[in-house]
Amino acid sequence: MSFMIPGDVMTSVAARGAGAPDTGYYKAKVAAIKPHPTRKTSRRIELDFETGFQTHGWLNSPYDAQGNLLPGLTEQQIKGMVGAIKAVFLSAGYTNEQMAEGVTQEWLIGREVYVEWHNGKDLGSQYGEIDGYLTPERYEQYMEQGKKPAIVADSTPEASTSAPASTAVGAFAPPSGGGGGFKLPPVPNSVVR
Repeated sequence: MSFMIPGDVMTSVAARGAGAPDTGYYKAKVAAIKPHPTRKTSRRIELDFETGFQTHGWLNSPYDAQGNLLPGLTEQQIKGMVGAIKAVFLSAGYTNEQMAEGVTQEWLIGREVYVEWHNGKDLGSQYGEIDGYLTPERYEQYMEQGKKPAIVADSTPEASTSAPASTAVGAFAPPSGGGGGFKLPPVPNSVVR
C-alpha cells in the first residue's frame, strides 16, 4: 500500500473540479458550525452543496452556549441575529413548535438546508456567497417554477424573488436582566429528513 487517507479527511474535501456552481437555488448539508476565534457572536457555518461544492457562511448569535445573552448588544442587533439564525432552522425544516423551548447548533449538523447562492461572476467578485436560506416548501416551489435569483433572472415578474427567508423575523423579546441561562432542549426526534 502506498498511502492511506483517513475517511474523515477524504469526506471533508470537495473533489477537484467541483467548483462554485452557477447562481441559483441549491440543497446543501450543514457539515459543521464553528466559533470564530475572536468574535464571541460569530459562528462559521460550513456547507456541502449537492453538487460537491463546499463553502461557508457566517451566523451571529447574541447568546452563548449556556443561553446567556452577550453584553453590549442592542435590541435591534439581537432581533437581527436571531432572525437570521431562525431562517436557517426553518430552512432545515424545523417548526416554531419544535423551536419553542430553544435550539442549539447541534440541531443543524448533518441537516439539509436550501440556499440562494450567488456566483462570484454575477457579483463582480472573486468569491460567491450565500444570499439567503429558503424553507423546503419555497425551494420546491422555485424548482417547479424554474425560478432563478433576481441577480441573473430576466425582468419578467415571475423571475423576481421575494425577500430572502433570513428577513422573516417573528415576535421576539430578549429575556430581561441579560440572560441568566436556561436549559436547552435536545434535538427533536420527530423530524424526518
